[in-house]
Amino acid sequence: MTYRSFCTIASEKIYNDKNCPAEQKDRGTAVFEAQNLVKHFAGDAFCTYRIDEEISPDCEKKLFSALEKKLSGIPLQYILGEWEFYGERIFCGKGCLIPRPETEFLAEFAIKNLPSGGKFFDICTGSGCIPVAILKNRPDSFAYCLDISEDALLYARKNCGYHNLDSRMNIINCDAAEFETDEKFDIILSNPPYIKSCDMKNLSAEVLNEPHIALDGGEDGLLFYRLIVERYTKNLKKGGVFAFEAGEDTSHSVGDILTKSGFFAEYIKDYSGIDRVIIGRKKDE
Repeated sequence: MTYRSFCTIASEKIYNDKNCPAEQKDRGTAVFEAQNLVKHFAGDAFCTYRIDEEISPDCEKKLFSALEKKLSGIPLQYILGEWEFYGERIFCGKGCLIPRPETEFLAEFAIKNLPSGGKFFDICTGSGCIPVAILKNRPDSFAYCLDISEDALLYARKNCGYHNLDSRMNIINCDAAEFETDEKFDIILSNPPYIKSCDMKNLSAEVLNEPHIALDGGEDGLLFYRLIVERYTKNLKKGGVFAFEAGEDTSHSVGDILTKSGFFAEYIKDYSGIDRVIIGRKKDE
């Protein structure tokens, strides 16, 4: 079997996968995922001009095993054990939320708006993809990274070490509702759980393989935004800001939480034109 043959078979199976809702089926995505399997497991043996070469028996076995995992509902990123986020290699796996392109807008805001020598706090850090992206692009900055899940923080620590950020990335395992610090931050940011509890049952099988603790934002999807604004406003420096990611149906409600707490709310749209990032600036500063 050639690499091309496998890509054809795999992309067709992925496209017709019963775990993928009909409205989410996309041939381009199926081809992309099949190619990513080949690139990962074939390694240096795979490149465009060698696509018609025969796959070794060992590699073919690994590819079909990986494909079966994909078709069973395991996310591609978990199978590969890594994914790209803001141009950086991020290790991820079962127990942590998968890095997503829309979250890059949150990282980009911090990269562009941190002052020289700035310090930021990432609440619900998960794999640590956001602070890694920021710290790699802002070598003058420092981060506190908080998460309740030790499973997720295994990946955050791995990513921190891989990118040589140990001296600038302080990783803390604690509940955001209990953590206390006297530190002051230029930006407090978060991509918290924001799916409404009643909507969890409607998620695809692949998404439901991700930790529910990183997805379920309570009855109205706003539990963590209220908690963070109420508990951590005191940790903002003068002129400091909140920066949140939110869903299409919750972003303006997040803005309302900020407004009622004495902040101006600003919105940053994602690739689809959705108000994805909400910035909170103190009205008296």
